[in-house]
Amino acid sequence: PFSDHGEMLASFADPADVAAAARATSSFLVAFPPFMVGELDRVLAEHSSQDGSVHLTRLLAAPEGERLACLDRLQALEEMQLATKESSGVWRLADGWKQFLVQRGEDLEARGRLQALVGQEASRYQVLRRENPVPIADGTVVGIGLHDELSGEMFAAIKTASGQGYYLRL
Repeated sequence: PFSDHGEMLASFADPADVAAAARATSSFLVAFPPFMVGELDRVLAEHSSQDGSVHLTRLLAAPEGERLACLDRLQALEEMQLATKESSGVWRLADGWKQFLVQRGEDLEARGRLQALVGQEASRYQVLRRENPVPIADGTVVGIGLHDELSGEMFAAIKTASGQGYYLRL
């Protein structure tokens, strides 16, 4: 039991609420690691309906920290045009929003690896994917690097005659 100004209380708060609030606002990272974006997206997906809508009434049932973090994430997704507010308390998640965010994260990681080879020019490189390849007729391999440490998969940085750069997993 906890005390509040000398009065004995049966309980302080639901432990899940306290933990979620601590994770959403923590500056003490060892005891309460903050929500990671990927984890938060999974939680947000759990609160969404089959049709991709997220209702405030459903979020209100979540622990406070989780609820606040989800509302902040919805606002960020609106700014990225991956969610739209349809009416008071209802958001619609764009089709494929999670896959888009996964690819965006992969692109940022690829550009980080490219930066060691091509410097600031890395931001102008396009990451090629197997599902939507771009034919390269004429190009030069600028460098080769490690794409994935665990698998040993490599990548090549390629620059075409027109000056377009590509990140190609080998």
